[in-house]
Amino acid sequence: MIRAALAEHIPAANGRLIAAKTCLYTTTPDGDFIVDRLPGAPNIIVASPCSGHGFKFAPVIGKILADLATIGATTHDIARFSLGRLG
Repeated sequence: MIRAALAEHIPAANGRLIAAKTCLYTTTPDGDFIVDRLPGAPNIIVASPCSGHGFKFAPVIGKILADLATIGATTHDIARFSLGRLG
């Protein structure tokens, strides 16, 4: 499908394949984000909005992190994103 689209719309880009890589992304064991304070160091906030779909949540994750860093709390329920759930 990609070759056909290239041939039709950008024929100059439809040359020999030089290299290819599989799209890799990070994930947690349960597939959910991490947004929490580091145990023993409450001034450090840990955030890993990964799991392959984190980019879609960038605005709200950014807001949560900004709130945690500046006012110490967030109005969003982030309990499911705690580090403690991973053991």
